[in-house]
Amino acid sequence: QGSGEQVVYNGSSNTVTVTNFDPNTTYYFRVYDYNDYDFPKYNTSTATNNPNSETTLKLTPVAQDCNIAFSNINATTMTVSWTRPASKGDNCILIAKEGSAASNPVNGEDYTANATFGSGDEIGSSASYVVYKGSSNTVDLTNLLANRTYHFKVCEFNNSGAGNTKYLTKDTTNNPNSQLTANAAPSTQASNISFTNVDATTLSVDWTSGNGENRIVIMNTSNSFTDPTDGTDPSADNAWKGSGEQVVYNSNGSTVNITNLDANTTYWFRVYEYNNSGSSTMYNTSTATGNPNSILTLKNAPTTQATNITFTNVASTSVTVSWTNGNGDNRLVVAKNGTGITSPTNNTSYSANSVFGSGDITGSGCYVVYNGTGTSIDITGLSQNQTYEFQIFEFNNSGTSYAKYNVSSGTDNPRSLTTSGYAEWTGTTSTSWDVTTNWSSSSVPTSSTDVIIKSATNKPVISADASCNNITIEPGAFLTINSGYTLSVSGDLTIQASSSGLGSLIENGTGAVSVTGTTNVQNYISNTDWHYLSSPITSTTVNFLTGYFVNSFNEAGPSWAHLTSGDALNVMQGYSVKNSSGSQTITFNGTLNTGSKSISTYNTTPGNDSYGWNLVGNPYPSTIDWKASSGWTKTNVDNTVYIFLGSSYSTFNGTTNASTNSGSRYISSMQGFFVHASGNGSLGVTNNVRVDVTRAYFKKADELPNNLLKLRVEKGDYNDEAVVLFYPNATQIFDNEFDAYKMFSGNADIPELYTSTQLGEQLAVNTLPDISNNVTIPLGFKTEQSGDYTINAIENTFNENTSVLLEDLEQNEVVDLRTSDYSFNSGSVYNSDRFLLHFVFEASGLVNNIEIDNSISIYSYRNNIYIKNNSQGIIKGEVVVYNILGKEIIRKQLNNTTLNKVTINKISGNYIVRVLTNNKIYSEKVFIK
Repeated sequence: QGSGEQVVYNGSSNTVTVTNFDPNTTYYFRVYDYNDYDFPKYNTSTATNNPNSETTLKLTPVAQDCNIAFSNINATTMTVSWTRPASKGDNCILIAKEGSAASNPVNGEDYTANATFGSGDEIGSSASYVVYKGSSNTVDLTNLLANRTYHFKVCEFNNSGAGNTKYLTKDTTNNPNSQLTANAAPSTQASNISFTNVDATTLSVDWTSGNGENRIVIMNTSNSFTDPTDGTDPSADNAWKGSGEQVVYNSNGSTVNITNLDANTTYWFRVYEYNNSGSSTMYNTSTATGNPNSILTLKNAPTTQATNITFTNVASTSVTVSWTNGNGDNRLVVAKNGTGITSPTNNTSYSANSVFGSGDITGSGCYVVYNGTGTSIDITGLSQNQTYEFQIFEFNNSGTSYAKYNVSSGTDNPRSLTTSGYAEWTGTTSTSWDVTTNWSSSSVPTSSTDVIIKSATNKPVISADASCNNITIEPGAFLTINSGYTLSVSGDLTIQASSSGLGSLIENGTGAVSVTGTTNVQNYISNTDWHYLSSPITSTTVNFLTGYFVNSFNEAGPSWAHLTSGDALNVMQGYSVKNSSGSQTITFNGTLNTGSKSISTYNTTPGNDSYGWNLVGNPYPSTIDWKASSGWTKTNVDNTVYIFLGSSYSTFNGTTNASTNSGSRYISSMQGFFVHASGNGSLGVTNNVRVDVTRAYFKKADELPNNLLKLRVEKGDYNDEAVVLFYPNATQIFDNEFDAYKMFSGNADIPELYTSTQLGEQLAVNTLPDISNNVTIPLGFKTEQSGDYTINAIENTFNENTSVLLEDLEQNEVVDLRTSDYSFNSGSVYNSDRFLLHFVFEASGLVNNIEIDNSISIYSYRNNIYIKNNSQGIIKGEVVVYNILGKEIIRKQLNNTTLNKVTINKISGNYIVRVLTNNKIYSEKVFIK
């Protein structure tokens, strides 16, 4: 009823529902048991919880929270705050959901809150979690995800406990509200810190950015950095303060210019990528390639200039310049033809070249001839009788834009000199060194004169003691010093080489050259093929042949052995050399070989032509003559020289002059070559074998013996040669004095010819006894390529009465090589039986009282009888063969060809051959085997 005591139940039960209470009001209750309904008797005592009281629930709050706000926003945490109303409820509840609006709480539900998102109670299954419940207006949330939007709603509520809560769920200003969490720290750190525009007090720092929104750059004078703290956003200053760690950059770029640095000081730099800003910053504190990195600032210009320029080795085109260094890291030497040198410019790098006129310039005509740390430089490329000024500039730092130059003068810096003159050999008048008109200077050289020996018709000869400063013998030029005289060289001796030829120095007898400076002998190695080489100096090793493969030949193997660092190049020994870099000029340095030299030769297995091969060499800086009348000692050494041409061999025989593949009696300076030894022996030379010619080739017919045939086989650009020669005192087998073994090529493209002896020896030059009868010999052919080939006679010194026929047994063809070449096709073959060479002599006279003439020649080879038609006309008839008992063996018609062949398949022995024509009878005894 609203007030006072009121009976709210009378009955026998133990429960009653009371209504019409006021909210949030305490009501007291007491129960009295009684008996006798009509005449009740009450028990008025108290008991446990009797009486008792209860307060009714509050109603739903009438005022709602507002202004949800966010602070301390990071990738996984943030602070959420809100404003509670003046008429606030008992408490408030904060609900959060990621990605969409948070659900409202349900009346009567008493939720448990947890500030770790996802750990508090969930509103139904909506993924809305209670993150706060209480009377405050702020909460610090954790366990959030980076770069996600979270939605929040705060609701006032009254009462507590399950079934009691009353939630106000209406929306108000900024309630509900949402907030995006911050990005996580970047995953990719900045890298590749580099430096540009480096100077003494300033520089630019550049880097490759990572994947952060921004980055800070910290510098220090040591590689010591304190990682930045998340939630801090430092300010930057690119002017160095002088010490400690300093943030010099804070933005989203990739470069910063630093100022106020100290000279010659090392500075370290480190870049940190970060995301977000202000208190939400998240840093990547890892290192990366080139991060951190350091740079040394430039030095200022040196304070002490170089002094005391001096000149030595003054020549017509060269000079050695020396000086005393100042206190710079490096120094430039600038030269000018004339005076008035232009100083170098700071922050400019200059390339130097000791050849005057080839380096960079500091000004008009001012060439940089040296850039380095030393105290001297040998300068070339000067002109004779010219005045040159030299000035040295100390500088610090190096690089394209770093140099700082001291451009002041110093004691004897700058300084000038005048070069001497030089003399070039012209040979205008004669070959005499001592004739003034033979020199470009119109004067005979002295000890201060630089000399250049140029190729000339009149080659210079020294026949009295002579002197000069430096001397250069150009490619193709010669200088001869006659026996008993000396050329004194106070400077350097250089014998040059190029693709056009070699320079040459000949010391006849006791003639000599005395060199105070350095002796340099060049050799030109063309392309990347193997070459045979011999040293022209008394002592050297393989070390100077940088980039070359060098092999020696072992006769006992026979095999090649590879030389390694430190191995000697012995005098008169030949070596095979090869480089992979194309044509090059190599230079030997040392004392020249002169006088008597020798080398042991070996044949460890006499009688086997695979052995006895010795790779020897010309030990002199001049051509030598294999046929010299004196100066050679050939003990158990055959008289043929074998020179490797890069893929095949040339041969030259010193007895007969027979040669193959352009073989010559003249062996070039420093040329390695093979000789064959019949037994252990030696090969020796003296100065008497040295000649003033280049390697010439024998091509004049009058220098060749009679009865010589040289054949050449050709396919495209490739060819090979073989020689057959009939010569007094020669034999049917290999002759040391006359013959040349066949040394086969390793090049599969080269076809090859050879002949064989009765013992199967394969020869490039086959010298046979003086010819008196018709002769047939097999001609061997070898090729690894299928195709068309041509054989022709390129030299033939037989008289006109001797026919030279080539028979192709495979094609059954015969050609007279005196008048025709022979073309044929072949596959890959190594065949000594396809071709025969017939040497047929056209004779006349009486035989057995039967008159014959030279129209027919009859001879045999193996089991074949040949009938050669020597006439120009047609011969008809038949050939009849009888055995020694006069029994007819075979009768056959002549086929009107140049060469008829009859094969006898009978036992070996003598047979009588008669050729019967319409008006003549020709008869000959032959031997069939």
